[in-house]
Amino acid sequence: MRIKKYVKPKTLQEAYELLKKGKKNQLLAGCTFLRITDTFIDTGIDIMDLGLDYIDKSADFIRIGATTPLRKIELDRNIAAAADDAFAEILGHLIGIQLRNSITIGAHVYSRYGFSDIITLLLALDASVKLYSAGERRLEDFLKDPGERDILTEVIIPLKPRCTRVYSMHNSYSDYAILSVAVAKSGEGWRIAVGARPQRAACAEKAMEYLNSKPYAPGDNKVAAAMAAEELVFGSNTRGSAGYRETICENILIRLIEEAENAGYSVCE
Repeated sequence: MRIKKYVKPKTLQEAYELLKKGKKNQLLAGCTFLRITDTFIDTGIDIMDLGLDYIDKSADFIRIGATTPLRKIELDRNIAAAADDAFAEILGHLIGIQLRNSITIGAHVYSRYGFSDIITLLLALDASVKLYSAGERRLEDFLKDPGERDILTEVIIPLKPRCTRVYSMHNSYSDYAILSVAVAKSGEGWRIAVGARPQRAACAEKAMEYLNSKPYAPGDNKVAAAMAAEELVFGSNTRGSAGYRETICENILIRLIEEAENAGYSVCE
């Protein structure tokens, strides 16, 4: 990346005003992926000292500040308890600890990376994002329509008794995922998300509707998995073909749905 001017604002309001001044103005946080691009930045806006590195737990939510590094999330006990250690499971594939100490959750989510295992899991957990100007929005809606340029300040995970299962298929341990799948079951129903298709993560709406429409019965995992594989759009790249992704999506979901159905709920205490 190339930066013409570097600025370190003292407040979020100042950072937001600088961001809106030009299309080539860019927020800077971990810069892990940005630094390897050839992007030209008119004004680089460093937000690392604006108090957004935190993980706060209340009775109903876990709130994660935008500049919180992924390694901190990986090690947090409350997050582990709320999602059955799913974050640690998927973050372990992300190259190395040094990198996970640099990548920030806000930049990762705001960029809406198609390869993201994290976004897939957050979708299954029905997470929301908080934006400085636009306020709180469901992550699912933000992914479909990010709206105007804004500053993501928080990722919010609702706390509820649930069972969470996640699986990412990789050619090698630290490579980007060929496919990422996450399933969560709570008293409010099922949520199924699939990412690295290689498009960005999306919910399998028809499969969720099917599972939530009636009491679970043997074989429902196979029906729902087939529905998810049919309704979602898959593409091809150097890691795998569309047909391969569709096939493994169905097979992974058969297992994950069954595991979630047979496991007990966990929740932060």
